[in-house]
Order: sequence, then structure tokens, then C-alpha cells
Amino acid sequence: MDVCLQKKYPHKDPFLGLDLLLAVRRSLQRGQSLVENQQLYERYGRTFQTISFGSPIINTIEPENLKPMLATSFDNFGFGPVRRHMRELWGKGILSEDGEYWQHSRALIRPTFAKAQAHLEPLFKRYILDTSTEFLFGESVHSQASKVGDEGENERFIEAFEYASMNIGK
Repeated sequence: MDVCLQKKYPHKDPFLGLDLLLAVRRSLQRGQSLVENQQLYERYGRTFQTISFGSPIINTIEPENLKPMLATSFDNFGFGPVRRHMRELWGKGILSEDGEYWQHSRALIRPTFAKAQAHLEPLFKRYILDTSTEFLFGESVHSQASKVGDEGENERFIEAFEYASMNIGK
């Protein structure tokens, strides 16, 4: 699998990459890590390379790059030495292992993610409904306050809103 690198991060420390590591640490301390991480992707593209403690790191949010890394060609990728040191914090598991142990761990939890994804879908729809109505109309419909499985009125509103959105301007 060839990962298309559009850009490389312009490190001030091109050997160890400590400049970026310190910048990440500062953004974590300020509570701005997600915003600043998003800005990195906006500036350098959906896939770019950085250096961390002397090792090249591929940063990507490109689904076509993530698929081989996490599923189809996992053996071609690894965590590297930094991640392996995290065993002390996380223990031996899916977050700190490569290879056969990782594949076994992933096979064990795969059904859980499939079930969780199906169970979370109504909650995500409600969240989107609440934030959208708050933004558009100045008041949320508070759909998250109703019980899961009791969609009723909220579901009808979502269907009507989706219908209107799809047909506006036709």
C-alpha cells in the first residue's frame, strides 16, 4: 500500500522533532489540542509526515490510508518504539501491541464495536437534531431527554427535516 504524502511538517528540529512535541504538549496544557490538531491537517493536508524522537510518523485522516493500517494490511504497519513503551501505562493489549496479539485482541472486540455502533446511532441522530434546531431556530427540541426507543415525534421531525432538506430548490 502506498501512502501518498502531500507534505512534510517543517520541523525546526529535523532530527528529533522536539519542536512539534513541545507544541503538542503546550496545546494539551491549554486544552486546545483538538483545535490545533485540526489546524495541522488544514495546513498540511489529510496525510502528512512528522518526526517524533527521530522516527518518521505518518499522520492521516484519509480513510483510504486508515483502512490498510487498521484492517486489511495491518502487518505492514507498526506502533514503533514510542507506542510500545506505553505498555507500562496501558498494559498488554490492543493499544500497545502489534502483530498476532493485536489481531487476536481485535477479533475479540470487533463484535462489541458493531453492536455499539448500532446502539449509538439513535443517540447521534438526537444529538444532531438538538444541535441543529438550537442553531437554526434558537431553541433545541431536546430530543436527548426522551428515552431510547421512544423516538416517535423526534423521528417524524427528522424525517420531515430530511425531506425538506433534500427537496429544497428542486
